[in-house]
Amino acid sequence: MSVKQILSKWRKAIITFIAKSGLASNVSNYRPISLTSVVCKKIERIVVKCLSLYLYQHKLINQQQRGFRTGKCISTKFSETLNDWTLTLVGGSSFTAAHINVANSFDSVSRPI
Repeated sequence: MSVKQILSKWRKAIITFIAKSGLASNVSNYRPISLTSVVCKKIERIVVKCLSLYLYQHKLINQQQRGFRTGKCISTKFSETLNDWTLTLVGGSSFTAAHINVANSFDSVSRPI
């Protein structure tokens, strides 16, 4: 298979819609997903692996970054923050904290904006 053929397959996807919740007759209750080829998925994994390796080796990713990092998630960051708060309170210091719940923000964000 030539590079041109691979790139041609990489650019193609089948778009299908998956119901979220609510009335099935309401179009806004569906989200689109792209079904891509196996070739596309393999190439994407190789690119992500190489790019991630480069970013880590050159310390271009902030250690506080949690999203889109292997083995890191917002819940681990929240646990670390709670530990920091506890140590701060035990030490007699004060702090200010804010927690913002954005669980449903992607369903309510205005796409044109």
